[in-house]
Amino acid sequence: MIKQLLTLTGLIAIATCTQAQVSFAPAVNYTVGANPWSVHCADFNADGNIDLALPYGSNGVSILLGSGTGTFSTFSTYTATTSINPASIYSADFNNDGKVDLATANNYSHNVSILIGTGTGSFVAVANYPVGQNPFQICGADFNNDGNLDLAVGNGSSAHVSLLLGSATGTFSAAINYTIGIGQTSIISSDFNNDGNADLAAVGPSSNSAIAVSLGFGNGTFASANNYPVGAYSRSLLSADFNGDGKADLASANANPNNVSVLLGSGTGTFAAAITYTVGVGPVSIYSADFNSDGKADLVTANANSNNISLLLGSGNGSFGSAFNYSAGSTLYGVSCADFNGDGKIDVATANFNSSNVSVLLNTSITGIADTQIEDQQSDIIFYPNPTSSILNIESMAFNNEMYKVELVNTLGQVLVSEFCSTEKIAIKTGNLVKGIYFVNITKNGSVVKTQKIIKN
Repeated sequence: MIKQLLTLTGLIAIATCTQAQVSFAPAVNYTVGANPWSVHCADFNADGNIDLALPYGSNGVSILLGSGTGTFSTFSTYTATTSINPASIYSADFNNDGKVDLATANNYSHNVSILIGTGTGSFVAVANYPVGQNPFQICGADFNNDGNLDLAVGNGSSAHVSLLLGSATGTFSAAINYTIGIGQTSIISSDFNNDGNADLAAVGPSSNSAIAVSLGFGNGTFASANNYPVGAYSRSLLSADFNGDGKADLASANANPNNVSVLLGSGTGTFAAAITYTVGVGPVSIYSADFNSDGKADLVTANANSNNISLLLGSGNGSFGSAFNYSAGSTLYGVSCADFNGDGKIDVATANFNSSNVSVLLNTSITGIADTQIEDQQSDIIFYPNPTSSILNIESMAFNNEMYKVELVNTLGQVLVSEFCSTEKIAIKTGNLVKGIYFVNITKNGSVVKTQKIIKN
């Protein structure tokens, strides 16, 4: 299952209809701990609903449990000893007990804290791991191909990335440092050269920001980084497939020129020169999802100085339209997206530093999305059992005649499994998935022919 996490992140294709502009309900604000730096979405209590986690100013994490209707509980806080000023959160099942755990990058104490989830929405701090100076962000993948999740940490004041190799029990090795360039405020992992090994990309704010791409060898080591210039003071980075060619592309939010840089990938680990798109003032966080349900990757930024989000709708060929702006809280430092109310549309949450709250913007666009069977141009494809616990079977006689692509996608818009099918039945392992809602997209010749909602119990 860890190898499946190497697929492109940030895109969920759940219908094929098109709408020119996305609409959101006015932002609803929920109080959290003081001065949240970012916002993270996952299902922390295994009820099938998306919850929120925000690191806040001193040494804690605010958890807001989702109702499944788009509303959230009053926040609860969890702290880790010796952690100071957590800047970001990464979540996964670190100890293989089927429950979501947390890792925080602690900017002032120069370490990473691990909080093990109970499966009820609460967490227990268990360990701290020293890393580089002023860590800002964490990403996860299996960097040494041992079947265990590892962590990579971007350090804001160090020229290196800190790698923490994971075990099956949720513990990590001492940090191994790899030089990647100037201090990094954002780090991501994907397979940029399609060799099956996890690669790294990182970026940091400077007057001449560049994305450093370091290809992994699959044994926990990395090649020297290649740098790709982007706009000044780039603060956030992501990877998705913007032009539908199956290759990982990059996008960064650049705070000073108030734009987004998009770099199309070749599939060999190299990238084209950046193309920029204007957004709001001071974009410091970026996320990709399909907001208008047309099967194409869109972009959204959190703009710290204009107190809004900017939405760039993707064309599907790697280009984007002009930005639509939507008001949110005060001094947006982070943005994350998921389906908060179970209607199949991607909603938005922002971390608002000065107002110490999180804004939730529900997607009210008219997309024609149904509840369980979202897109059905091929009704002979069947899914069983649904709900599923360990194996999901997908079956159709049509699979014998033509090549189909099967993707399992979570409500965060992340592709967890991507396989091609040329036999009558395909079996997808779901035992390692956290309980909740997922989608299966079936495509033929690049077009979605069926999308099915799946329940993991």
